[in-house]
Amino acid sequence: MISAKHHRFVDAALLLFLPLVISRCSYAPDAEEYTPRSVQIPGIPGGIRQVHNFYISGQPAPEGLGALRARGVRTVINLRTPEEPSGFDEAKAVQGLGMDYVSIPVTPEALNEAVIDRFVSAVTVSKRQTLIHCSDGERASALWAAYLGVNYGLPPERALALAEESGLESEPMKAFVRDYLERRHGHSEL
Repeated sequence: MISAKHHRFVDAALLLFLPLVISRCSYAPDAEEYTPRSVQIPGIPGGIRQVHNFYISGQPAPEGLGALRARGVRTVINLRTPEEPSGFDEAKAVQGLGMDYVSIPVTPEALNEAVIDRFVSAVTVSKRQTLIHCSDGERASALWAAYLGVNYGLPPERALALAEESGLESEPMKAFVRDYLERRHGHSEL
């Protein structure tokens, strides 16, 4: 017969270790959950795609940032370089709306593992609705594919197919992200 004292010990152990065990179980999203869908938001020229709690687009106008804030976006990740003028002080506008602003300047020619690692870290830390943008959505789509492969274990081809649906067309960027994910996963897909 098990004593009441033993039951309390087992209950206490479960309360302490169950959250740890649950947190170790990774959430594997259904592929449909990460299928981009077009949404119309004023102030986002060229359109925007929503994927779960991410928005992927080209350069938003100030009113687009306000519209995204109203939709719950709390972090803006800008992939444009300082040499690409936006026509306004985006960091100031984002922060003025009470959102976090992250700048990770990248060009297709300067795309490297350190940039992808920094991007994946920024998105992972955000843990809330996030706008990822560049000038036309292409770089944003490429780095988003890398995030899906790293954080959710999507195979490189599946992550890239989803990124193509959100605007990725550049073959060199696809090749770089594919190679990066294959190295991270430790295998090559045939």
